[in-house]
Amino acid sequence: MKKILLSAFLLTALLGNVNVSGQDKIGLQKYDYVINGETNMFQGIPNISLPVFSLNSPTANITINLSLNYTTEGASAFNLISDVGKGWSLSSMGSIVRAKTRHEDDFFISDGNVYEAKSDVYYYTYPGGNGKFYIGMDKTTHELIGVNISPSNDKIFITKDNTKPNKVKTFSIVDTKGNKYVFDKININIFERLKNDIEFKTLINSGFFLSKIYNIKNEEVVNLEYETAIQETSIGTLQQQKIKKITVQGIGSIEYQYVNKMGPPILNNANGRDWYILDKVMLKNFKNQLINQYAFKNWGSDYLKELINLDKNNNQIQKFSFEYNTETGYPYFDHYGYPIDYHYCNLEEGLLTPFKTNRNTMSYNTLKRIILPTGGITEYEFEPHSIKDSQLNNICFGGNCYYDNYDVDKIYTVNFDTKLTNIYNVTIPSGYQNKIFAKYNYTMYPNQPGNPSIPNDIDYQINNNTGNVFLDPYNQTECPEINWFDITTQPLKIAFYGLKKGYGTLELYAPKQQRKDNNEYGFGLRIKSTKNFNPGSSIPLSYTKYEYNIFNDSQTSSGSQLGPFG
Repeated sequence: MKKILLSAFLLTALLGNVNVSGQDKIGLQKYDYVINGETNMFQGIPNISLPVFSLNSPTANITINLSLNYTTEGASAFNLISDVGKGWSLSSMGSIVRAKTRHEDDFFISDGNVYEAKSDVYYYTYPGGNGKFYIGMDKTTHELIGVNISPSNDKIFITKDNTKPNKVKTFSIVDTKGNKYVFDKININIFERLKNDIEFKTLINSGFFLSKIYNIKNEEVVNLEYETAIQETSIGTLQQQKIKKITVQGIGSIEYQYVNKMGPPILNNANGRDWYILDKVMLKNFKNQLINQYAFKNWGSDYLKELINLDKNNNQIQKFSFEYNTETGYPYFDHYGYPIDYHYCNLEEGLLTPFKTNRNTMSYNTLKRIILPTGGITEYEFEPHSIKDSQLNNICFGGNCYYDNYDVDKIYTVNFDTKLTNIYNVTIPSGYQNKIFAKYNYTMYPNQPGNPSIPNDIDYQINNNTGNVFLDPYNQTECPEINWFDITTQPLKIAFYGLKKGYGTLELYAPKQQRKDNNEYGFGLRIKSTKNFNPGSSIPLSYTKYEYNIFNDSQTSSGSQLGPFG
């Protein structure tokens, strides 16, 4: 998969932390809008984060932070809708996953050299740390080891699964404070790939999840419990770990409550939604007494609509509400899974290449507004990433021509009446290409007595040419009454002909000669602007707009396209 190097922005709402004494309220009472925090200038994926709960482990000097996070990557149809809702997720407490899956095995021994191991690249996270590594082999002991790729002093230990060749049973990571993090809860998913031009499927260990944390004295300080769901398939057993409870010894716990669903879990869900749906997360003290909780409300949709903070008696403390852009389903998506809400037979919407990104609709289904407990509002506007386009001309194929980065305007409307004249002359305005698209509509005058069999047709020609049929590329059907013409001479001579008389309109559309800019769009979404409003105000307290063009060329993106290893 190709990546884009662009600006990104971490948009963080500061809720504050909940301590287990329960004396402090959670929330944004002192804030009227979401505060824009840290900015990451390299990834191009805006991230919105609402901290929920926090638990400290003093003997290990670590903090367990639970937050609710939003990313527009999650709005892609190619990504699973999470247990929280489209685009949203609760922060992982710790995981190890592959950066890109190229091998079904967790590691493999190089052919002809039994003392060298290789693997995919793995990313890891744990409370307070992260990095990436691959699996290698100690040349002296011949034991598997984790080889850090990113700068890190973490030590990574690997335990092989002796019952499954080239599989890992447990990863253990020791940080610079001597804390040990154990990852032994495993997700098993289907891996599809081509081998000798034949597609085949196999099972892979797709993720390893944190289950225990030990301090430098080897005392267990944090325990994470999971519900293990399995599903039998034709190629083996799928397995998914769903976190149930995080316990910080002597301090308290965070518990996850899911909506009760009938029947066994469906892990390879064809409708693109996590089988689990999160209902609540609950904070308890070391006596297992409920202190605080958050309820997640989607009201029967795929979208998180409300995040409600409740006290121990289920009384509402505060509520966050979420609104989205044009929230609905679409039959077509671009190559990155974002909506193409586009009707090819409607010239008012332009002339776009089939399945190419529609910059006007790509942000549909994404987060638009967060309404805070105080009534303050933060609004987000997203736009597609862009890179400099190497193909600066229009594209023609399948009998149609497309103009992805050109405005298509209605340049003239011929209001004709064949009782008055059959011939009309039209000159195309300057600044347009020599290709026009004509939309035709007419009404017949009533039949004259004695002529009932005369055909009720009025046809037309432009410069003695009947034009080319314009096809809907999705189903190869003709767009009613739309033809296109190559124009070589002006003024245009438009002739209407038929045995009967009538009247109507011939609307002429043409693409401009000048492109909108020099860019190609797609590759996911980036932040375009943010607005913050105080309670009850329609005037933004702050407005931030982000530009991504080259400094000395406002028509060309600064975005870069990297190879699969970039």
